[in-house]
Amino acid sequence: MHVHFAGTRGSAPVTRSDCSGFGGDTTCLLVTGNEGEQIVIDCGSGLTNVSTRLEAGLDLMILLTHYHLDHLIGLIAFPLLHTPEAQLLFAAPPADGVTPSEALGGIFRNPYWPVDLERCGAEISFADLPSGSGTEPMLFRGIELRWTPLPHPGGCTAYRLDEPATGSSMVLATDAEWEGAPDHMRQEFVRFCREPSPCDLLICDGQYDDTTAGSRRGWGHSSWSEAVSLAGETGCRRLLLTHHDPADDDAVLTERELRLKDVLPTAALARQGLELDLARKDPS
Repeated sequence: MHVHFAGTRGSAPVTRSDCSGFGGDTTCLLVTGNEGEQIVIDCGSGLTNVSTRLEAGLDLMILLTHYHLDHLIGLIAFPLLHTPEAQLLFAAPPADGVTPSEALGGIFRNPYWPVDLERCGAEISFADLPSGSGTEPMLFRGIELRWTPLPHPGGCTAYRLDEPATGSSMVLATDAEWEGAPDHMRQEFVRFCREPSPCDLLICDGQYDDTTAGSRRGWGHSSWSEAVSLAGETGCRRLLLTHHDPADDDAVLTERELRLKDVLPTAALARQGLELDLARKDPS
């Protein structure tokens, strides 16, 4: 299982040159399975960076963690929406009672966008995942998919991908505020990351330092130290922090990463463009 970080910024894209080291595009990951499966997780502005890697003739699953605009903004210029050979499956649990088809239908219409989904050329379908944690994994060819709720205003979903053929596993848990989260939600998330085995890679919200997090309670995001604590409970092999604040430039994030590594040497901040082969069990 191969992971490409196409966007690692949170809240809003940034184009400043002093943010190029960690990237300015908002959340988007491309996961490619051992059998050639392609799964996109979230459609932030980083979606543009993977469009040329996607094969229009193959089924493409697009998982949505939630419907906030920084996680959907890349869709409006997504070329596969207008490619007749493309088969796009959007999947997510309802968020505040809103299904994926309702959420996207609300964006792809006047006055927000001139082309609605029915007029796009691709074959588009939707899967409404059950709310809560998936008791049985959903299969997408050779990849097992599980999900669980996260503490975030309006709701958010963490996804776990397991590939039995290679023994690889990853969890994406962006947009989560763990300080003050209900104990049962934290316990369920820890179990989610540990079963059926501790995940190889935990990609976790770490948007703030401790000082900033204290002044932004209720905004739906965590400090890097909160993420480290959570990673210790899950037993994950590697931690990468994502959803970097648009106000934080490369100098701020580099200094934060140094402090992070002092606490947990195998951890790092995710960088846009980073690619990982999870079948490799070393931390490089």
